[in-house]
Amino acid sequence: MDKKVYEYITKQSWEKIMQWKKCSCWEEFPITDKDIAFYEKISPTFPSPDSAESGLTRYLIPTPNLCPDCRQQRRLSFRNERKLYKRKCDLSGKDIISLYSPDKTYKVYEQSEWWSDKWDPLKYWKDFDFSRSFFEQFDELMQVVPRIALNAWNDNENCDYNNYISGSKNCYLNFWISNSENTLYSMQSSSITDSLEVYNSSNVRNSWYVEYSSTITNSLFVWNSNNIVESLFIKWCENVTNWMFCANISNQKYVFKNKEISKDEFEKKLEEVKKVLKLKNWLDILTREFEQFLKDNFPVKNLNNSNVENSFWNNLSGVKDCKFCFSTDNSSSSNYIADVFWINDCWDCNLIWNWASNLFDVINVFWSSNVYFSESVFEGSNNIFYSQNCTNWSSDLFWCIWLKSKKYCILNKQYTKEEYETLVPKIIEHMKIKNEWWEFFPSSTSPFWYNETLADEYYPATIKTGLNSSRPVFKISTYENPKPEVSKIIPASKLPDDIFSIPDDILNWAIECETSNKLFRITKIELAFYRKHGLPIPKKHPDIRHLDRMNNRAKRELFIRNCDKCWVEMVSVYNKDSNLNVFCEACYNEEIY
Repeated sequence: MDKKVYEYITKQSWEKIMQWKKCSCWEEFPITDKDIAFYEKISPTFPSPDSAESGLTRYLIPTPNLCPDCRQQRRLSFRNERKLYKRKCDLSGKDIISLYSPDKTYKVYEQSEWWSDKWDPLKYWKDFDFSRSFFEQFDELMQVVPRIALNAWNDNENCDYNNYISGSKNCYLNFWISNSENTLYSMQSSSITDSLEVYNSSNVRNSWYVEYSSTITNSLFVWNSNNIVESLFIKWCENVTNWMFCANISNQKYVFKNKEISKDEFEKKLEEVKKVLKLKNWLDILTREFEQFLKDNFPVKNLNNSNVENSFWNNLSGVKDCKFCFSTDNSSSSNYIADVFWINDCWDCNLIWNWASNLFDVINVFWSSNVYFSESVFEGSNNIFYSQNCTNWSSDLFWCIWLKSKKYCILNKQYTKEEYETLVPKIIEHMKIKNEWWEFFPSSTSPFWYNETLADEYYPATIKTGLNSSRPVFKISTYENPKPEVSKIIPASKLPDDIFSIPDDILNWAIECETSNKLFRITKIELAFYRKHGLPIPKKHPDIRHLDRMNNRAKRELFIRNCDKCWVEMVSVYNKDSNLNVFCEACYNEEIY
């Protein structure tokens, strides 16, 4: 982030910069009075016979040495969302789908077996060795404690090829979805039925390619809109039925490019679109037409936010007193966060949801509080330090892995309350000497290779990773899944463009992606969807389609620029060289509404 952006946002949020620090990537970043107050507030206390009158010693959390981007990159290197592999369960020996490729040495258990009473994570305990570093000992514990194959909850049915899924049925290659059915290739969404390619949306039925929207029915290509029915290429709209290529309007019927037309005229336009769908480059044609319509007729707002107060960055809704926050809903008093909702008093967090508070430098936390330098902590857990995958009302854990409903444990060893509170301060002092105190886990200890993780999506492997240097920082996987056993492999270029010329046999084929040459399959549900809507078979692998969608979004970066109408200085996700007309919120509202 540019230094001027930090200065602008800090000034706007009424904070005082107390110190500038330089990251190992050479980026300068500020430490503000609000940062310092937060670090002091969450610094833990433990009983000490040498302390003052209170009988407690506070172990202050120092200010970070890495910039916000590098801190986020390190956290994201611990999250594999999309890379799935076939391997054996190390408990039963049966074939399973897993986040862990078979070339990794970790023990991996199928979900139901991992949650069962067939094994006890406490039996892998270790005594803390004061002659060695903490991270070295923790890495050894990671190697022996069994890991869960996938993250799935609440009685999913026929949902083997999904991750972070809950209460769903007949779903394929979805990530972080809930209460959905017959849904494919979707992310961060809930209550999706008979739909494909849905992102960060809810209550979607029989639709395709929907982003940041809710209550969408029988529609294709919908962005940032609500209550849309039987419409195509819609953006920033509400209460829509039978629209095509529309933006920034509401409460009309039979509309083409924001002009109301007759039902007969609308149906003629629709037939023209259906003819385009039979062309090889149909998506490029329709997308360019819509983008040109938007560019010719509408400005874009500097930031895509609604109902925010003293908050800065992008895709915010119902947010108060938050800065450097991205894709955040109904949250307050938090900084340096992304993909979160319903949180309070959290710093340096990713993928947090449902009434979480007092978190620092964590990823993947649900309904928990007072969690520090940890990943995957769930369901009412509290006072968790340097731990991974602890859940079910666990509390007071230091350096533990995969514990459920446990208390007063260190390196998976059970202690009494008094033993725990005596030993933890000694370990903290040891970590200070080793320069490990209050640093998130090194990426070198991640159970995933860098190119398997979310870090590679936001910080590609050749950027800010040191991969081009003589001493690489991150590990790169070269493992590839075996080719599927199919009756035929067909290059995507050989597929008919007309969906009705595609035979049923395609369900037994593998398609070779036109971009990456990776092989992918078409499912029965997917084929029925394309035929119902007259859509051609995709020519790209789902991973490539995902990356294309990521690249089409505004980057997670802020710039200082001027409004193209009133010239006021503002922050925006569009830099000053953008060919779009970018307006501040006041000018945008005046122009559109």
